[in-house]
Amino acid sequence: EAIYPAIKAALASIQSSNSSGKESYIAMHRFTVPLTLLLALLCGRALTQTGNNGCNGIFDFYFVLDSSGSLGTAFREEVVPFVQSVVNNFVNPDLRVSFITFANPGGSRTHLSLTRVGDSDSIQAGIDSLLRVNVEGNTNLGPGLIRVSDQIEGSTLQRTSAVLVITDGLLSDFNTPTGAVFQANRARDLGASIFAIGLGVFVSRDQLNAITGDPAYVHIQTSVTTLDLITETIINGTCIEIISASPDMMCLGNLADVVTVVGRGFTNDLVADVAACQFTTS
Repeated sequence: EAIYPAIKAALASIQSSNSSGKESYIAMHRFTVPLTLLLALLCGRALTQTGNNGCNGIFDFYFVLDSSGSLGTAFREEVVPFVQSVVNNFVNPDLRVSFITFANPGGSRTHLSLTRVGDSDSIQAGIDSLLRVNVEGNTNLGPGLIRVSDQIEGSTLQRTSAVLVITDGLLSDFNTPTGAVFQANRARDLGASIFAIGLGVFVSRDQLNAITGDPAYVHIQTSVTTLDLITETIINGTCIEIISASPDMMCLGNLADVVTVVGRGFTNDLVADVAACQFTTS
């Protein structure tokens, strides 16, 4: 991959030799540079030109899906195909996804732990597992979000995390001390951005606003059958991607120069003064 020359040179001066060519990262390395360059560091990897089709960013994406009884056959007929459609729009093979369902307090399940979308066999196995879910019980989101936070904390890669919650009803554990809101705050404290899709007339926008922390991250669909209509909206709203940077070369002694970065999803990211850098070296 073509790596941004100035960043590659900077890494060479602070990173021990890595002859294996495998992915490595330098955690929490701070650079005194403008915000625009920090955004480039947060996203990492090559600055690849992409079109409007799909998302070429590299981050971790968690699907947290309501599998309570009220969804019925719509879970298998509408929700799972929507998940498949979104995954198909992630065109970078190194982006990772996870599939999680939630219902009764003890009924949450991880059907797919964080897996590269390039591992098509494992992704399909996760989709097949979702298709076998027996929808039943209430709508307890907290246990599903616990599974998100546990994966973030256990990951050996420091990446931006996006979480998409899909639900069709009132959250049963919304007001409990360690329930949905508490667990959503925990995930956001770990750096995750949470988005939500509410399906039907029984969802509470106020509840979902509290879960996401931002009303702009909430989408309400009047019917589960209209999920496919917002695939592009979700891709555009959650993708974190660098498209281009100018200038594309700098001398190490002039790192304070301004770099203009073009992309999307910057506001979904971690605070810019705590940047984790991740690159592929060869």
